[in-house]
Amino acid sequence: MRQSEYGEYQSVNFLLDDSNKPASIPNYSDYVGAVEIRMADQSMRGRGLFATKDVQMGSLLLVSNAVAETQADRKTVYLHMDFTSRRINTGAQEDIVTKLVDRAMGSPKFLKQLNTLKGSSSASCSLEVPSMELFKPNSVSPFLTTAEELQDESAQIDIVRIREIVKYNAFGKSGTISDSAGAKFGEELADRSCGLWMLPSFINHSCIPNASMIFLGSVMFVHAAHDIRAGEEVTLPYFDALVPYKQRETLCSNWGFFCLCRRCEFERSLCTPLRPIANPFSALHKKARKEFSARFAGQLSNSSHSPECAEFHKLAVKLENTLRSLGNLAPTEKQWIQASFAAAYLAGSKPFGLAMSSDSAGTRLPQLQTLLNSMHATVPGHMMTFQVAAALTQPAVRGIGSDCSSNLAQQLALEVCTSTFGKHNPDALRALLQSYSNKKLHLGGY
Repeated sequence: MRQSEYGEYQSVNFLLDDSNKPASIPNYSDYVGAVEIRMADQSMRGRGLFATKDVQMGSLLLVSNAVAETQADRKTVYLHMDFTSRRINTGAQEDIVTKLVDRAMGSPKFLKQLNTLKGSSSASCSLEVPSMELFKPNSVSPFLTTAEELQDESAQIDIVRIREIVKYNAFGKSGTISDSAGAKFGEELADRSCGLWMLPSFINHSCIPNASMIFLGSVMFVHAAHDIRAGEEVTLPYFDALVPYKQRETLCSNWGFFCLCRRCEFERSLCTPLRPIANPFSALHKKARKEFSARFAGQLSNSSHSPECAEFHKLAVKLENTLRSLGNLAPTEKQWIQASFAAAYLAGSKPFGLAMSSDSAGTRLPQLQTLLNSMHATVPGHMMTFQVAAALTQPAVRGIGSDCSSNLAQQLALEVCTSTFGKHNPDALRALLQSYSNKKLHLGGY
């Protein structure tokens, strides 16, 4: 009752327990905080989730258990041909569909919840705004109590529509929404544990989100990653938004929408000057990221040669020269661009790749804490941002060409940690940072 009524959870204890296993994940109740479903301002966005009062960074917005979940086989992708819609679905999708149908057959309330979600055959802007009472865990409102209601469309099980709902609303437990309409079949859902979370399905995308999510087992926790004003829409990134505009545009297109956030509007205007950097970035991104991820995990020594990281890092040097040639950019605009190419900067930082802070011509790159500020201001709650924050708290890292004092580094790291994992006492946040630096932090679905 304390969880579902007041949002009081002891999730930090589980995160810090490096001995925990899936079988030991506690049971968490659903929770609905100061949020409600409304129509979004932009006509193409349809419905969205909005704050009903001012909330501070780290405040818990909602907790949602998966209503259906499956573990996709990484080695084998099973396909299912839907002859009604003439579409191919993955076996993971069909597993979720089966679980949803089984549950809907035994619960009129659940079926009504499920039918409020968007499917491809129903534009979100044409759907009604459902009552929040339908989603509150302790709601006692009656559902389908009359014969007329039992004949209502929302009381009918439509398997074809449920398949479409799964395609548009399934999340992957990597911290980003999983499958995307129009993506190569099996590209996402065949790669990880995935499922459907009811109320989070109403949260729209932004490349400058104000919320973050983490998974503890099959439970999703959504926190305010920045202060959110009353009436402001709550947004999450549907994919890794720490990439250049053209990559984000493609990912949005796969989902069937065009992002109108301020960051995308600005970066669209710079496509031409940034193209010589963005194109090779896309080609090198995955390869270089594997290298510095392996180094951070201790699979490569600091002295190991990292050719992909070296080439990748040169793009950051080139970007800094380009930024200088663009003239006076607003601080926020510069942060957005640096965040878009964050991986290239990190490929040359000691905790993640090579120890480089300038090129042979003397082009000086932003220090680690400056890059961290850019990442945190752009996509707060991103796990890469948390990784950098944890690294910055280590004296050996902070001392490399840094003007950031220990107190400033700790303060910034604690803020990043709060955006990622929510409000906790400072000692618990420091323990999370230290535990991650020691590679002992249990990160649930990440």
